[in-house]
Amino acid sequence: MGWIIRCRVTGKEVRGSFSEYSTSAGSYRGELLGTLAINTFLLAFEEYYRLHKNETVVFRDNKGAVYTFSKKTKRVPSGMKHADIQQVKRAVEARMKSKLKHKHVYGHQDERSSRRSLSLEAWLNCICDELAKGAVARDAMSTDIEKNIPYSLLNKQRCICVMRNRPPTSPKAYATT
Repeated sequence: MGWIIRCRVTGKEVRGSFSEYSTSAGSYRGELLGTLAINTFLLAFEEYYRLHKNETVVFRDNKGAVYTFSKKTKRVPSGMKHADIQQVKRAVEARMKSKLKHKHVYGHQDERSSRRSLSLEAWLNCICDELAKGAVARDAMSTDIEKNIPYSLLNKQRCICVMRNRPPTSPKAYATT
């Protein structure tokens, strides 16, 4: 999963990527985990800087993930598919004061147009795809012994690799995965 959080005022951004190694892993679950990473990071910003009532737009290239993160859930049945993600999503949302707006962006637009002609959302989505591919390649070559240990999203520590690059200038801000 690759993700970017970008400030619309300063143009500064934070990028991250990670991959999941489990029998549950898949592209849809990856989209959910990427969105959960963004939401968790935004909650950390909000609590650390004591921010409130901000509006953040989160762009996804998966309409199912947009729908899942747009709906509010009162209860998450334990047998529900991806219940671990849904439970953490619900806990993060309960603590957030900011409003998150989830929107769709078509993926892989750079296959049909040059990156220069893409909207900011589409351009950032292309970068997120590259981050995700890099995470999978990096982890595929890893000899990490933890790959053989069952995990639970609710109690296993996760590592998010943050890369610092000079951000391109733009007046808009979007979070995208």
